Amino acid sequence: SGSVVGAIAGSALARALTALLPARHLVLAAAVAFAAAAVAPRLWADGSAGGRRREQWRDLAGVGREILTRPYLRRVAILVLLAAVTFTLVDSVFMSGTESLGGDRLVATGELVECFARTCLFVNVLSLVVQLGLVGWLLRHLGLVSAVVVVPAILLLTTLGFAVGGGLTLALLLKVSDGALRHSLHRTGTELLFVPLTDGMRARVKGLIDVLGQRGGQAIASVLILMLLSTSATDRTFAAIACVTAAAWLFVVGGLREHYLDLFRQTLDAETGRSGAAFPTLDRASIDTLLETLGSTDDRKVVAALELLSAQGRTADVPTTILFHPSPSVVARALDLFASARTESAVEVSRRLLDHADGDVRAAALRLMSVLSPSRAVFEKAFDDPDPRAASTAEVAFV
Repeated sequence: SGSVVGAIAGSALARALTALLPARHLVLAAAVAFAAAAVAPRLWADGSAGGRRREQWRDLAGVGREILTRPYLRRVAILVLLAAVTFTLVDSVFMSGTESLGGDRLVATGELVECFARTCLFVNVLSLVVQLGLVGWLLRHLGLVSAVVVVPAILLLTTLGFAVGGGLTLALLLKVSDGALRHSLHRTGTELLFVPLTDGMRARVKGLIDVLGQRGGQAIASVLILMLLSTSATDRTFAAIACVTAAAWLFVVGGLREHYLDLFRQTLDAETGRSGAAFPTLDRASIDTLLETLGSTDDRKVVAALELLSAQGRTADVPTTILFHPSPSVVARALDLFASARTESAVEVSRRLLDHADGDVRAAALRLMSVLSPSRAVFEKAFDDPDPRAASTAEVAFV
């Protein structure tokens, strides 16, 4: 949202400057803005962080091999590359399509810059509306991978429309679709694709994917545009190529879900025993993955999934049938989570667990009952429990 607000401020400033200065002076204004943007982070830079970052960039070949050999990372890198190529081609199509504004006298030549500034201001405001009002809703209801599909799908339709029909209206529609989604849904979705990675892997690969994917994609598209400009290619040709890259982008995203869930499961295994506080709010697909993990034969994975679901405030999604799990550690942890979440449906099952063979499970069942269904008779009976954990729990609950 901050970057989009900055784009709005920049568009508004450009609109104001065009009323006072010739268009060429906007280049100087942009240079000043870039210089300020470069200096500002240095004022708050953390020297140790810079050292760590330099350390991460030393083994570029190793990081590159890691990206190429892991299917998920390879797909994300290709996605970022194709997205950059498509966006750059779309910009070219828009600029080519709007050249007719002055030629057809729809807008006076001296007012073209003002017209562009107004267009950018409108698009950036729309992007902020999408970011604040639509992105969160899409991620919650569609899941991350399905939400990421939206951007290439819309660009595929708009570029195809322009390639077939051409014209200023379709050029503006293409720019609005691009501008409203690029810095909102696309950027947010791309950032969230790195969530399933472990902290160490994310630190190693994200910077390289961002630089080579985004800047490399822009460079590839720019070279392609320069080559086409030396021929008789029209703006519809650029749109047709953008249509192809958007289709390829859509294909890559379409095959991402399986790899995303597999990596999430692997990370869950690697992160077992660590706090779930480092995880941001998870989308529906990730929650479903955690629920699927509850059926794992690995007790550590099941307990880790329970912890993450609890940290996400999703204990209510955990079925009470987990209390019939063969592992005492899983059952005891589930009972404590149900007690914390005050899950009333777990009371009846917990009564049966008062006679469980494991003392820790019996103690956990007593803790749950002390919160949700205290019973003097039950506690008194447990005073004589042979396991000191269960007996002391009953005494505390009785008091």
